Amino acid sequence: MIFSSLSFLLLFLPLLFGIYFLIPPKYIKARKSTLLLFSVVFYTSGEPVYIFLIIFCIFITWLLSEQIEYRKKGYLYLVIAVNILPLVAFKYLGFILGNIIAITGINKLQVPDIPLPIGISFYTFQILSYIVDLYSGKIDRQKNIIYLILYVMLFPQLIAGPIVRYPDIQDAIENSRESWEKIQYGTGRFIVGLSKKVLIANQVGYISSEILSHPLNLISTFYLWIAIIAFALQIYFDFSGYSDMAIGLGKVFGFTFPENFDKPYMVKSIQEFWRKWHMTLGAFFRDYVYIPLGGNRVSTLRWIINVLVVWFFTGLWHGASWNYVIWGGYYAVLLLLEKGLERLFLDRIPKYFRWFLTIFLVLLGWAIFMADGYSMNELGNFITRLFYSIPLKNRVTFASMGLYGYIPYLILGIIIVSPTWLLIEKIKDKFDDMNNKVYAYVNDTVLVVLLFLCIIYIVGGSYNPFIYYRF
Repeated sequence: MIFSSLSFLLLFLPLLFGIYFLIPPKYIKARKSTLLLFSVVFYTSGEPVYIFLIIFCIFITWLLSEQIEYRKKGYLYLVIAVNILPLVAFKYLGFILGNIIAITGINKLQVPDIPLPIGISFYTFQILSYIVDLYSGKIDRQKNIIYLILYVMLFPQLIAGPIVRYPDIQDAIENSRESWEKIQYGTGRFIVGLSKKVLIANQVGYISSEILSHPLNLISTFYLWIAIIAFALQIYFDFSGYSDMAIGLGKVFGFTFPENFDKPYMVKSIQEFWRKWHMTLGAFFRDYVYIPLGGNRVSTLRWIINVLVVWFFTGLWHGASWNYVIWGGYYAVLLLLEKGLERLFLDRIPKYFRWFLTIFLVLLGWAIFMADGYSMNELGNFITRLFYSIPLKNRVTFASMGLYGYIPYLILGIIIVSPTWLLIEKIKDKFDDMNNKVYAYVNDTVLVVLLFLCIIYIVGGSYNPFIYYRF
C-alpha cells in the first residue's frame, strides 16, 4: 500500500481516522494500540511475510536493551549484527556474490533473486540510532515493547522516511498530543505532498521513463538532458512529497517528524545541497559514521578517508549496484574539491553562476544515479553522450513519444524548484499579511481542489510508481 493509492486514500485513512478519533483522548493506550494495529495492516498489505522479520529485529532489540543501557558493549554489537545482517542478506548478498563471480570466474555460485523487504533501510537505521543513543546514554530504554514497535513501525514514516530518531517522538509515543491545529496543519501538509507526488512527480517521471525506454542510439543529447532534468524533478517531488505526507500524517496523530528537504535545488554549492537534500539521512551518517570516525578534527589524510568512507556507505545505502557506489564517490570528490577551492576562488564567483554550476553538477550526479542496471561500458557511453552529439537516424522526439501534453508539468516543476519560486512565495506571504481570513479561505479552497485533482489523476492514470521499494 502506498500513500498515493485509492485504497489508502479512500479506505485505510478514513477508517483509521474514524476509529482513532472516536476513542476519547484519555484512553491513550487504546489510541496508540489502534495506531499500531493499522501500521501493521499497512505494512502487511505489501509485505505479509516480512512482518515477522521486522518484529523479530524489534523484539531482540527490546530484549537486550537493558544490557545495552548498562553499557555492555558485547550486547551492543550483537544487536547491531541482528539488525544489520538482514539488510546485508536481502539487499547486498546478490551484489556481493555477483562481484565474486565476476572476479573469480566461479560459476557454481548462484546469485539469489530475493525480494527486498519494503523500507528495510529506513527501519534498520531507526533501530540502529535507537540502540546507539541508548548505549551512549542519550536516551532511556523503552520498557514497553508495544511502544518500541510503534516507534519503528509507525506507518507514515515506515517505508520512505524521514528517518525518525527515538527522541523526536518519545514523548508523543507515550502521551496524547493531538489538537485541532495540528490536524489542520497535518492534513494540509499531506495534501501538498500528495499533489507533489501525483500531479508533478508522476507526470515528469513518465517523460524520463518514456525517453529512456528507447535505445541510446535513438536518443539525441538534447533529449538525454531532458530525461535527466525530468528524473531530477521526479525524484525530488516524489521523495519530498512522501516526506511531506509522512510529516503531515504524523502531525495529525500528534507526532513531530524532522524535516527532510529544504529547497535543495536553490543552493549555490554542493555542501549546501547536501544540507538540504534528504536531511535525516545526512544527519544519520554525520552523527553515527562521520563524527565517530573523527570528523574533520583529524589530519588532512584521515579527513579525506572519513569523507570517502561516509560517501561510500551513502551510495551503497541507495542501492546494491556499482553506479550508486560511483555516485557516492562522485559526491565525495566534489565535496573535497569544493572545500579545498572555496577559499581560493569559489566564494568570488557570482551567486547566479554558482547556482547554475551546482545544479549542473547535481544533474550529472543524477545521470549516474539513474543508470541502475547499466554496465560500466553502458554508463560510460551514457555519460559521454551527454557531452557529445552524434548524427542519428529516426531519433525520438516529443511528437513520436506523445509527450507534448507533459511539457507543462516539466515547466511547472522547474519553476517550483528554481529560485523563481522564491518571488512567488514573497507575493503569497504579502497577501497573507494583508488579509489572514481571505488567505485562509483561499488556501483551504486550493487544498480541496488539489485533493480532488489528485484523486482524478490517480483514477485516470496508469503511471504511479513507488521508486523507494528498492531502498
